[in-house]
Amino acid sequence: MRSIAAIAFGLTVAALRRPMAAFKLIPAMAAALVLASCAREAPKPPAPASPQTLVGTSKQHLLACAGQPAVDYEQAGREYMTYRRKLTVGEGYLQGGPTVPVIGTLSMGSKGNEILCEASFVLKAGVVEALAFRSDPQQETKTTATMCTPLVAPCLQP
Repeated sequence: MRSIAAIAFGLTVAALRRPMAAFKLIPAMAAALVLASCAREAPKPPAPASPQTLVGTSKQHLLACAGQPAVDYEQAGREYMTYRRKLTVGEGYLQGGPTVPVIGTLSMGSKGNEILCEASFVLKAGVVEALAFRSDPQQETKTTATMCTPLVAPCLQP
């Protein structure tokens, strides 16, 4: 099946060969343009839920989907819950060192950069009031949020 552009190009070339035929082709070209304008785009997949949608959820829901936090304490009428996870970013280099009998494997190179991700929740009266992400070493805010979102990903499922 030929595309609309190919058909329109073919019609234009034919019209140039016979100038009077150009007037007869105008309705066909107009119809092709109308049909092309009616084409629909493929539906976009829904955007993933933002971690900030967890603000307003209950402590029970948070514990059910994210599990027990690494740190949980109360201060000044608020509860603070922090989830932690270490990530390895980058592939590193020279990871497969040679094995020497008697000595063992020689460690060479790097396995990548380790980053500590934290998702900290502030709760008041058993309801999430705020959520903040932190990484060590510190990254840009957007990068930190992207890297640390998997900590709370089970809570973002519909």
